[in-house]
Amino acid sequence: MPAPLAKDESEKDPWAGRTDLIQAPPRPQPVPIRLPGIEQFTLPSGLKVLVVESHDLPFASFHLAVPAGEAEEPLKKRSIARIAADLLTKGTKKRTAEQIAEEIDFVGGSLLVTVDYENTMVTCQVLAKDLGTCLALLPDVVINATFPEKEIPGARERIIREIREVRDNASALASEHFERLLWGDAHARGRPRTIDAVSAVIRKDLISWHQGYFSPSGATLAVAGDVDPRALKIELTKAFAGWKIGRKVATKPVVGQPRVEGLKVRLVDKPDQTQSHILLGHLGIAHGDPDFFPTLLMNFSLGGGGFSSRLMSVIRAEGGKSYHASSQFEVLKTRGTFRAEAATRTPETVTTLKLLLGELRSMRDSGPTATELEDAKSSLVGNYPLRFQSAFDVAMEVLRAALHGFGEDYVRNLPLQVASVTPSEAMAAARTRLDPENLVVVIVGRGEEVEPQLKQAGIAYEKVGYLDPVARRPPSEVIAPHRATEGRVVLDEALKAKGGSAALREIRDIVVKGSIKITTRDESLEGDMTRTFLVREDKLKLEVLIRRYGALVTLSVAPAGAWQAVGTGPSIQLPQELAQDEVARLWRDRDLILLRHLEPGTLVEWLGKELVNGREYDAVRVSKTEGGLDTKLLIDATTRLVFRMEYKESSGLAREEYGDYRVVSGIQFPFTQRIVRGGQEATVTVAEILLNTDVRSEELSKEVEPK
Repeated sequence: MPAPLAKDESEKDPWAGRTDLIQAPPRPQPVPIRLPGIEQFTLPSGLKVLVVESHDLPFASFHLAVPAGEAEEPLKKRSIARIAADLLTKGTKKRTAEQIAEEIDFVGGSLLVTVDYENTMVTCQVLAKDLGTCLALLPDVVINATFPEKEIPGARERIIREIREVRDNASALASEHFERLLWGDAHARGRPRTIDAVSAVIRKDLISWHQGYFSPSGATLAVAGDVDPRALKIELTKAFAGWKIGRKVATKPVVGQPRVEGLKVRLVDKPDQTQSHILLGHLGIAHGDPDFFPTLLMNFSLGGGGFSSRLMSVIRAEGGKSYHASSQFEVLKTRGTFRAEAATRTPETVTTLKLLLGELRSMRDSGPTATELEDAKSSLVGNYPLRFQSAFDVAMEVLRAALHGFGEDYVRNLPLQVASVTPSEAMAAARTRLDPENLVVVIVGRGEEVEPQLKQAGIAYEKVGYLDPVARRPPSEVIAPHRATEGRVVLDEALKAKGGSAALREIRDIVVKGSIKITTRDESLEGDMTRTFLVREDKLKLEVLIRRYGALVTLSVAPAGAWQAVGTGPSIQLPQELAQDEVARLWRDRDLILLRHLEPGTLVEWLGKELVNGREYDAVRVSKTEGGLDTKLLIDATTRLVFRMEYKESSGLAREEYGDYRVVSGIQFPFTQRIVRGGQEATVTVAEILLNTDVRSEELSKEVEPK
């Protein structure tokens, strides 16, 4: 047996002083990406086109992006964008689904449609000699899609199959619960797809979606490959000649920013789980935010850099708690999410959760080290050129940048942007963008083993079954019984002061006539107003004659949507987010809101006393069971009449105030109203209120709401 080594010999570095070892390569130097020439032009219809010409390979590809995706889906009919995308290639006014498939297969090409949160993408790829096939098929499916009735069941079934499969995928299930808890009921991301919602989508919805969102004025087409830009411009002008500007492409809904206070923890009990999946996070960053690159580098060090990141190092390598750990900030035009997740052995669930939170706190407090920051820069700068292997890659990078409002310079100079981030900027990003004390936590795992760990750690949580509906009210929204009772007492008193439930329920229609003054940042307009509400049919028509211009503006609202017409012009359906605001006002109607707490599925919560200009009011929240249509009422403590209504819309917080109550047919109606919403203020002075004039539904929607 050999003698043991002396201490100094055992600690001696055997590699010290060696000159024959392979040295690590120098860090890559940030230099602008050399992009090929990119032609950009706009077709007469308004379609923006960018062309990346390359004759290296005899291929051509077309990528048409329409800025409409899952964000614009109606909350009650989630998956319209998915189904519409699926059916774009399943039949047009010129071709059947079979003919489309045969034409693209005959030339060995591909024609695909994909949809994500922000965009719908139609891609056609062929050999350059078969360019005409894409020039024929792509415009046809985009402009002339007919959404055949026979194809709809198959599209529905494909999505329903995915919905069912989520229950067997711990990562997907955790993500669905996470989105719900973070974004809430009023946001498309917070509304999980359900079989009922998918089944409710009909052909009329798809046609309306297509007509409302597919417009050349908001779309961008990227073409790459063996093409001649000059000749292509002529061909594209002909090919897309039938695509008219029509309606303006709708902007994405502007829903109130989600706020999380404390740890909002949900345990999803899945008894057959052999490990726990942990997903946590909060609101993230928008691509255009000034600290985007500092945040990108900071997160690379935290959990975005694979095995070199802190989460993998601490939780997997050192702690041995997890099989996987990572973090990411979504890169979206609007603010997305920040997520950190890990898969771990069930007995280590809470320990791993604490390690995740600990690393978030450490990064927030100290930021990445100088070495971590340089390593992150080297990795991102070094790998970036690999994304430009072909003309196709270049076109896609430039297209993605364009969809988020950036030009070629952004793509070209990204390495310089990354390299310019300073340690202080990365530190500031960590402190601004990480909030480990206020976030959503979802754990999918075996409840009988995880629950005792949470209790022992003193972590408050909500437990649900993996087969339970995802759209449940989280613990922070559970209403204390005494507050629910007090709220209903206040509403009952307000209803009595209004005139009583019996009198309000006798109302078939309400016609309000008067004047209105609308004030914006730029101008002040006055007009004569008539507002007709068919209560039992949930239809409303608002007519305003603007005196200065002599123009009649008509708004028609029904559960199916909202339409507007100016003068003798055509009736235009409002974009989804604006239509949702108007439809919600049917439920919030100022004269009938006090009946809502008597309806099944309505939640009521007394919020306490509030003082406004020295006068005391009872504040009461009224909402749907799933948290939708949240509305705050301020009810006068003396008269018990409604003074103010507050609620969130796509443009932010809206407020209505009422005064000068007068009795009409035994019911108290406000004869003055002040409305503040969307950056403008409207003051209404009522001259006359008529009840039960038996206005016909046909007359209400005539020439406004399309049949």
